[in-house]
Amino acid sequence: MRRAITILILLTIVGAAAWTIYRWDRPSAAGSDPWRAVPMQSAIVLELNEPWTVWDRFTHTSQLWGAVVEQAAPAAMGRVIARAVERMENDAALRDALNGPPVLVAVMRGGAEGTGCIVIGSFSGTAPVAAFSELLGIDKAGERALLGGAVVQARPDTALHALSVSVQGALWMLATSPTLMDEAMLQLQSGSSIVDDTLFARARTTLGAGVDAHLLLHTTRAQRLLLDLWDATTVDRTDLPEGWLAMDLRTRPDALLMSGLFAPEHPHTVLTDLVEQGSGPWNFARLLPSSTDRWKTLRLVGPAAFRATHALTDTLSEKLLAQVSGSVCLAAASGPELGAPRRWLLLETADATAAAEGCTAICPEGRCDTMHYRGQRITRLPAALAFEGLFGPDDPGFATPWWTTLGQNVVVSEAPERLRECIDAWNDGSSLAEDERASGWFQRMSANSGRTVWIDVARSKGLLREGVRPDKKQLMDAWDPVLSALGAFSVQLSAGQHGF
Repeated sequence: MRRAITILILLTIVGAAAWTIYRWDRPSAAGSDPWRAVPMQSAIVLELNEPWTVWDRFTHTSQLWGAVVEQAAPAAMGRVIARAVERMENDAALRDALNGPPVLVAVMRGGAEGTGCIVIGSFSGTAPVAAFSELLGIDKAGERALLGGAVVQARPDTALHALSVSVQGALWMLATSPTLMDEAMLQLQSGSSIVDDTLFARARTTLGAGVDAHLLLHTTRAQRLLLDLWDATTVDRTDLPEGWLAMDLRTRPDALLMSGLFAPEHPHTVLTDLVEQGSGPWNFARLLPSSTDRWKTLRLVGPAAFRATHALTDTLSEKLLAQVSGSVCLAAASGPELGAPRRWLLLETADATAAAEGCTAICPEGRCDTMHYRGQRITRLPAALAFEGLFGPDDPGFATPWWTTLGQNVVVSEAPERLRECIDAWNDGSSLAEDERASGWFQRMSANSGRTVWIDVARSKGLLREGVRPDKKQLMDAWDPVLSALGAFSVQLSAGQHGF
């Protein structure tokens, strides 16, 4: 009996010790998890696994940073981080506390204050609040407030607005406004986390290792961020599938490369097209003049399925799509030297001769206005051409469409002069494919995709001013030098596995 009591006491002690260790470890692990403070309504979350190393490499090698740093706010941010790195080099305790743990940057709308961000990190070991406060320009009274868990206002650089600062156990947080700090504090106290969101978690599991950063973006929320610059009519013209986009980010001296998977919240016609139409070659540069500064392409190998998905009601569009087997491209050129924007629709075919016959048959009794240029026949189509079912309502169609064939493609534009430009580019070697600025970027892109968007930012920067809110025009003026320094921006989509 005595032995049984002894064993019971020993088991109780061991159990109590195990429970104590278990409970001891849990608050520490949870308390240092920065994901617990990321607000559930965040639009963008950037995860930096080695923030100081990545920042140092990016600022010393990136041409993009060289353009952006000319602006006051990025320059000020760079100075603050440079001071932090310098202080860490001379303060072993601060270096040990900040080095290692990932840093999260969450971007979201903050009510009437517009878009802001919250930077969340964790300390390794004891929180060096004194050094942290000094780094941010917080006085002793503010330091004591931080130790007590209060939110303190700091302004580490005169070019920056005041930041809200808080230290909660092993977590440190910086927010661009008190409202966003409140959001992070409420999230922290709720006991839940954004990683509990099933779709977010599913997207996050697809991220890879060995990259500079991870970027998670909620398409619908991110689209609403654009309301800070553009009016609602302009923003709402873009119809995006809703869901979480999870991308691995890599920095290069002349580019930022992001690749990953999209986890959709709901079905969408774009996603249906990617599955039904597949992927394939998309490059139409050989057919377009070098003045072209943007295009978007889609793959179309099953016109009947496409017409059913998009419920096309435009008879002319249906007849043209019947000639397509491959990719379709809507391209444009803009710029003050060109006057009104110039646009082209390019349709890849399996048989150019049969496609020409099909287009000719669209004309009443096979008769339409026709002219010739450099041995090419240019013909007018008998009705206006709408793009609503093809590329969406954001793209106006052609009131007076004309067409010709080049290689295996039917080229359509709103005036014969535009087709002559394509014929000249095709014959004279003056096409977009020969433009070094554009072709260099095309070589970095995937040769196959379901959809592709490409834009030469500097050449078409005037488009970004369309729909800009009146109170933001000065801001656009201030960033004009940065836009002028940028090269290309491109997005390519293809169907993945498991619904991605």
